[in-house]
Amino acid sequence: MDCVPGARARGIAVVGRAVAPAVLLVAVPVVAAAALLAGLAGALPATAAVALAAGIAATGYGWLAVDRSLLVSAAMLIGGVCTVAGGLTGRYAPQSMAGDVPLDAEIPLVGLFFAVGAYLLGLSRLPGAPVPVSGRLRRAADGSGLGVCAVLVSWLLLFSRIGVRGAGLTAVLLAGIGGVAAVVAAPGGRPGVRTGRGVALSIAGLAGLTVALDYHAGRGWTVAAGSVLVAGPALACLGLRTPRTDPDDGPAPARNALLAVPVVITLAVVGYHVVAHRRFDSTAVALSFAGVAVLAVRETVAVLDLRRSSGRLADVRARFRSLVAGSSDLTMALDPDLVVRWQSPAAARLFGLSDQDVVGRPFPFLVHPDDAGRVVRHLNAALAGDASGDAVPLGLRLRDGFGAWRDTEWTAARLTGDDGALVVHGRDIAERAELRDALRQAGLTDQLTGLPNRWDLRRAVSNGSSGALLVFGLDGFAGVNHVHGLDVGDAVLVEAARRLRTAVAPGDVAARVGCDTFAVLAGPPEHTGPLVDRLLGVLVAEYRLPGLTVRLGAYGGAAGTAGDLDGDEVLRRAGLALDQARRCGRPGRVEWYGPAVEAAAGRRVGIEQGLPHAVARGELDVLYQPVVDLTSLRTVGVQALPRWRHPVLGVVERAEYGPAAVRLGVLDGVAEWTLHRALHDLSGWLRDGTDLWMSVPLAGADPVRAAVEAHGVPAARLVVEVPAGDARDARAREVRALGARVLVDHADLIDPVPFELLAVGMPAPERAGPTLDLVAGFATASNAEVVVRGLTTEGERDLARAAGCRYGQGEVLCRPVPAERLEAYLDSR
Repeated sequence: MDCVPGARARGIAVVGRAVAPAVLLVAVPVVAAAALLAGLAGALPATAAVALAAGIAATGYGWLAVDRSLLVSAAMLIGGVCTVAGGLTGRYAPQSMAGDVPLDAEIPLVGLFFAVGAYLLGLSRLPGAPVPVSGRLRRAADGSGLGVCAVLVSWLLLFSRIGVRGAGLTAVLLAGIGGVAAVVAAPGGRPGVRTGRGVALSIAGLAGLTVALDYHAGRGWTVAAGSVLVAGPALACLGLRTPRTDPDDGPAPARNALLAVPVVITLAVVGYHVVAHRRFDSTAVALSFAGVAVLAVRETVAVLDLRRSSGRLADVRARFRSLVAGSSDLTMALDPDLVVRWQSPAAARLFGLSDQDVVGRPFPFLVHPDDAGRVVRHLNAALAGDASGDAVPLGLRLRDGFGAWRDTEWTAARLTGDDGALVVHGRDIAERAELRDALRQAGLTDQLTGLPNRWDLRRAVSNGSSGALLVFGLDGFAGVNHVHGLDVGDAVLVEAARRLRTAVAPGDVAARVGCDTFAVLAGPPEHTGPLVDRLLGVLVAEYRLPGLTVRLGAYGGAAGTAGDLDGDEVLRRAGLALDQARRCGRPGRVEWYGPAVEAAAGRRVGIEQGLPHAVARGELDVLYQPVVDLTSLRTVGVQALPRWRHPVLGVVERAEYGPAAVRLGVLDGVAEWTLHRALHDLSGWLRDGTDLWMSVPLAGADPVRAAVEAHGVPAARLVVEVPAGDARDARAREVRALGARVLVDHADLIDPVPFELLAVGMPAPERAGPTLDLVAGFATASNAEVVVRGLTTEGERDLARAAGCRYGQGEVLCRPVPAERLEAYLDSR
C-alpha cells in the first residue's frame, strides 16, 4: 500500500519538472513586461521597475539555463543582482562612490565586468559545430562593426553633447568589446548563434543601464535599457534550450537582416547629426573611418569566401554533370504541372529522346495511356510530400524516340527548397521484363514436352468458360521405363504430346499434368464424345521408335468446368474419374465424374484411413464357405473369408480392402488375425467330431506354427492360400514343411510351382468345358486336386464333376455364412 503514494509523488515530480519550464517561459516575460510598463507609466520608480524586471528575468531564465550552461546562468544572475543593487541604491542611497560617479551606476559597471567574463567563458564551452576560419573572421568583422556602431551612436547622441563620464564611456567600450567577443565565441549551429545574440543583448542592456544611471537619464531611457536587459537573457535561454538540428549558423539572409538593424540605426543617427549640427568632431570621424574599415575587411573576407564557395560549387556541378551524363538512368525535372523542364543526356543515348521531343511536354503524355492514370496519382502524391511510395518503384511503359513502347521503372522525389518541383529517375528494364516473362513461362511449361503444365492448365481452367477437362493416363508406361530405360520413356512422352497437340481442336488446351498423365481442356461436354475417342486412338497407337515399337493402353477421366469451380477443383474431379476408370475397367475406358465417382473415392479414402486400426478396434469378422466333394456332396473343407465391418462404410469384403492392405503393409496382420480366428473355430468343430480342413490366406510360417500350436489343430487340417508368385519363396516351403497344404489360383500361374490344391473360378458357359478339362488335366499331372469356385447352378456343378474336378464351392452348394450358421449347415448334412 505504501508504494502507491510514493509512485504518485514521483509522477507529480515528473509532471512538475516537465511543466515548470513551460510555465516560466510564459510567466517571466509577462511579469517583467508588466514591471517595465509600470515604471514607464510612473506607477513605480524607473530604477525600481528595471530592478524588479531584471531580477525576475535573471532568476527565471538563469534557472532554466542552469542545466545547459552553468557559466551563462551565473552571468545572468550577476547581471540581475547588479541591476537590482543599482536600482535599490539609486532609490535609497543616491550618493557617489567616487565623487563624480553615482553609486547606482558604479554597481552595474562592476557587474558588467564579471558578467562579460562569465558570458564569454560560457559561450566558449558550449557544444556546437566548429566554425571555420573564414566564418570566425566574418563574425569578428560583424562584431567589430556592431561595436563601432554602438560607440559611434553613443558618442554622437551622448558623449559629444553632454560630456564624457567615466562609468558610461567604460561601459560602452566594454560592451563593444564584449559584444564582439560574444559574436566570435558563439559556436556554430542555431543554438549557438541564438545564445551569442542573447549574450550580446544582455551585455548591451547592462551597459545601457550603466550609461542611463551615470547620466541620470530620464524614465524612458532607463526603461528602454531595462527592456534590452530583460530580452537578452530570454534570447540566450531560448538558444540554450533549442535542439541542435543543423550544423550551420542559420540562413544567411536572416543573419544579414539582423546585422543590418544596428547599421540602419547608426545611419539614422549620423543623418540626424548631420542635419542638426552639420559637422563631425575628430572622434566621430575616426569612429566613422573605423566602421568603414571594418566593413571593408568584412566584405573582403566575404568575397574571398564566396569565391572559394563558387569554386567548390563549380567542382560539384562538374562532378554531377559527369555522373548524370554517364548514368544508365534517365533523369527528368518536372514543374508543378508535371511538365518536363529538363532531361539528362541519357535520354538521347538510352531512349532516343531529344530535348525537342520531351522538354515542355507533360510527362504523362510520354507514357502508355493505360499507365497515365497511375503516373499522375504517383507524381501528385510525391508533390504532396507523401513518401510512402518511394520504396516501391513505379513500372510503366515509355514511348522512346523511335515510337516503340519500352518497359521502364521510375522513382520520384520532391526537390528540396523548390516549391512544387519534382525530379524523376527512370531506367530501362526491358531485359529484366523479358527475363521475368521467360521465367514465368518456364514455370508454366512442361520442360520435356513443351506443353502447358498443371499450373498453367489450372489457370486456364479457372479463366475459361463452360467446357470439359479430359485427363488421360498411359497404361504400361512404367514398364517401358523399367525395361527400356528413361530415354525411351521420354521419347514416348514427347511423341504422345505431339499427337495430342495435333489432335485437339483450335482453342483447346493440351497439357501434361503428371508423369504419364495428359489433359485436354475442351469445349462443352456434349461435344467431347468424338474428341475423347479420337484422343484415345492417338494415344494407344503404336509408338515406333528407332529399333523399337512400344504399345500402350490408355484410360480417361473427364469433368465439367461449368459453374464457379476453380482449376484445382476441376483437376481433382477429373483425376478421381481417371482413377475410377483404372480401377473398374480395362484400358480404353473413360469415366465421367459424378456422385458415384465421388462416393467411390470417399469410400477408398475411408478404407485406407481406417484399415490400419481395424484389427485393434475389433472390426474384423470371418465368414465360412463350405468346400464340397462333388462326387459324394459331402462337406470336406471350409474356406475362411475375412471381412471388415466398418462403422460408417458398412461391410467391406477382402476383395475391396485387399489392395489397400497391400499398399499400407497391413495384409499380414489381417491374415494372421484371420488365421487365429479360423483355427479357433476349426478346433471346436474337430472336437465335436467334424472331419474338415480349413483354407486360410497366407500369413507366414511363424504365425502358422504359432497358431497351430496355440489352438491344437493338426497342420494337415490346414490349407494355406498362397499367391502363385509366392509359392516358391521360403514362407511357402516352411508352411509345407509344417504339414500344411498349399492352394494356388490357376489364373496366377506363370510357370509350374509346388501346390496340392488348385483353385479355379467357374468359366463362362461358352468355354467352361474346355477350360475345366485343361485345369483338371494340369492338376492331375501335378498330383493336385481342383477346387472349382463360384458354382451357381446344378448344371455347373455337374459340368465340373464331369471334367474331373473333385471339389466345388458356390451358391448352389452354400453361401458364405458365420460360424454358428455353418455349424447348423453341417448338422443338417
